[in-house]
Amino acid sequence: MQKIPKQFQIFGNTIQVEMRENLYEEAECHGRWSPRKNLIEIQGPTPTHAVAQDFLLATFWHEVVHAIAECCNLNKLNNNEKHVELIGQAIAQVLKTKTGSHG
Repeated sequence: MQKIPKQFQIFGNTIQVEMRENLYEEAECHGRWSPRKNLIEIQGPTPTHAVAQDFLLATFWHEVVHAIAECCNLNKLNNNEKHVELIGQAIAQVLKTKTGSHG
């Protein structure tokens, strides 16, 4: 099973990942990329609201696509939520369904 990391690197930038209990109430979103902080925040489960692992992973990968676009100065992509969502969903599906390995 995939797990959401606490941090990772893109081009030498360390990106922190925080699970939050009140992100949706605060910002009305399930995930948020903050380039000035090198931080991805994800709305996690709360005592009164369960969140499916697949949804958490899709949200995480959506925000990773934003981070990659920012680091690569791909402003058109970064500002296109539909394309960011499609790429994030595709990455999540590849990682969820991969089997075996070569070499």
